[in-house]
Amino acid sequence: MSALQAAARRDSVRLVAAFVGYSVFYGTFFLQSFLSGNYIAPSDSLDFGVADYLSPPTYWTDGMYSGYPIAADPQSLTWYPVMQVFRAIGADWNLFLIAAYVIASATCFLLVRRLTGSSLAGAFSGFVCGFSALMLGYIANFNQIHAFAWVPLVLYGLQLIREGLYRQGAAVTAASTALMWLAGHPQVPVYAMYVAAAVIGGSLVVDGVDKATTWRRLRWSAFALALGFTLAAIEIVPMLELSRFSGRADSSFELYASSALPPRELLTLVAPFAFGGFWTPSAALPYVGETGDSAYIGLLPVVLVLAAPVAAHKYRREARLWAAIAIFEILLSLGAATPVGRLFFYAPGFSVFQAPLRHLFFVSLCLAVAAGLAFAGLIDRRESPRSVPAAAAITAIVAAVAVGLLMRNAPAVRPLMEGPGNYERWAIGWPLLICGLLAGLVVVARMLPHRRGGVVALAVLLIVVQIADLAALHYRLPGQAARGAESDGRACARRRWQPEPVSSAEPYTRVGNPGGQRDGLAGHSAVCRNHGDGSVRRYCTRRVVDRPSRNRSVCRRLRARARGFPAVGRADAAARSVAATRESPLLRQRSGYVLRLVEKPASPASCLVRASGAAGRIGGGAQDHSYRTPRGW
Repeated sequence: MSALQAAARRDSVRLVAAFVGYSVFYGTFFLQSFLSGNYIAPSDSLDFGVADYLSPPTYWTDGMYSGYPIAADPQSLTWYPVMQVFRAIGADWNLFLIAAYVIASATCFLLVRRLTGSSLAGAFSGFVCGFSALMLGYIANFNQIHAFAWVPLVLYGLQLIREGLYRQGAAVTAASTALMWLAGHPQVPVYAMYVAAAVIGGSLVVDGVDKATTWRRLRWSAFALALGFTLAAIEIVPMLELSRFSGRADSSFELYASSALPPRELLTLVAPFAFGGFWTPSAALPYVGETGDSAYIGLLPVVLVLAAPVAAHKYRREARLWAAIAIFEILLSLGAATPVGRLFFYAPGFSVFQAPLRHLFFVSLCLAVAAGLAFAGLIDRRESPRSVPAAAAITAIVAAVAVGLLMRNAPAVRPLMEGPGNYERWAIGWPLLICGLLAGLVVVARMLPHRRGGVVALAVLLIVVQIADLAALHYRLPGQAARGAESDGRACARRRWQPEPVSSAEPYTRVGNPGGQRDGLAGHSAVCRNHGDGSVRRYCTRRVVDRPSRNRSVCRRLRARARGFPAVGRADAAARSVAATRESPLLRQRSGYVLRLVEKPASPASCLVRASGAAGRIGGGAQDHSYRTPRGW
């Protein structure tokens, strides 16, 4: 066995250890949710995820039009092995959802450890990638975070091919590519294919290999990606056929450019609180941005990425490659605001998706890898310690100046400055505090002994700073569409849903929303009610509406688990229940059960309460449902 093969086998052992370690971390972070007995299921995670998770497996339903191929809908995760395993062993939905974060962190750990040989650098990068603001902010989009979780493993397989382990690399790449495609949302896999192509081409330039090696790598890489696509064809081919009947079958530039990241919101890379939307002990500051999404991955990775291309001697070229891909992904996330974003409208697969800001997933991954390379150089003392304090000073100055310009030129920010909540302290003071702390740690590190103990101590301190930085963000910021409680400070309501039989003869009628769009089903006023924002929400399951007996089975499971959806919002005592079907104007048949809303008081400390004004949206975005900050999770 060659040294490379032996290293690859050792990687599998360390991957298991990483899974265990990250499982403990995320289990601790979400411990309050596990103990509360509530689903971590905001928005799509409830409407699609929990519905599919609790429903019996099926490939077809007669409940829509003259029939609907459920198995061809990628969001049903019919062919996703991870979901099927969790369901088969009777695991809770929360465990399945949190598994995405564990997988993302563990696979990023594996990739960076392979590049650097340092488990400490891999552990750091795992936290950067899996614990970022975007990953936690997209907890509602369970299928996207599960798809993204496998991207680092795809790149790890390509790295094995790069090192000459062609068969092993092809096997890993193919398996992870298939899992990525089967995980529920095709947008992330499409973007990932372009990133993989950039990594393959960039590594050839960095390595400067001969022509024969170049063609061998290209053949094996293309074969591995094509094999993965073939393994996922059981989902991809029906999805392509079904997509022709979608409302988005005809792409347009307007669709492609919608929900792009506004250029000014790149400021969240270094100043996460610049656009408000966070709470303080004295007040909750409203969100004044446009998207509700944040590019923040922590200030330490940004500082390390700035320092890495200059001073990380062994990994300098590699770090520049990953930083260059990250910059390119940033340009794509801005959509039509840049020539690159406009040009990629014509790239195969791009025009059928909206929300270019989802390129931020790959920004976080590439920056995590580049920062991991610099981290390895720092703790191995290959990098000059002086470059990190200099990079920290540059980052702090950029953040302070940019936030200052925002406060001067953005009228929406001025009320935040004038109101309670200490906006300036968080928007400007937080970046200055973290950058100063990092510079101080690196200066102190020069005094530590060069033995193994000093290296480990420095690495652990830096990882603790990274975790604390992101944890403070998640603790202060609400979810994508958090809503405030009533202005009089009444406690929010913890809502629990219980199955309740409904007469099959009970009339159902369509209801509209304030904008006039008819998008819901409602029944008798004592059974189904509007939730106050024009939408009627149906949970339970979307795949069993044509068989009351299956409805009873699913609802018995719901009753046995006694779960509920923790919502922060207007305590609407009139809203009593919702129909147990998928939210769709296309449904033609009625369900045999609804989920009856039971109000249960919650502690005011676990609710986000606005200091003044009527109840309304605090987080940005256009999600229908609300969920709590990690305080409430």
